Amino acid sequence: MNAYQPAFGPLDKEAQPEMATDKELMDEAFSFGNRVAARAETIANKADERLTGHELLCAERYTKLEFGHAAIVGRASRIEYLLYGVMFFLLIGDGSIIEIVKRLTMKGG
Repeated sequence: MNAYQPAFGPLDKEAQPEMATDKELMDEAFSFGNRVAARAETIANKADERLTGHELLCAERYTKLEFGHAAIVGRASRIEYLLYGVMFFLLIGDGSIIEIVKRLTMKGG
């Protein structure tokens, strides 16, 4: 074995890999760029499809929430009116509202 010769084989032109030309390198770079662009477009299309589906689902949920909210508001207003009635009858039933009215009219008159 020669001191200038590597251990893995002879150092001749036949053993050396061929160097790519500039055109081959450019073609490979453009090919890689096209593959990356195609992959990015695929990913963007999938994301757009998922987003469209998500928007439709959220719109449906929002509609259901609107109907539910309207029902809750109607129920709450009925309960509110019932409470006003209970407070009114509690004040009048005890006679205290009549005493308040008497005091207000006597001070004024």
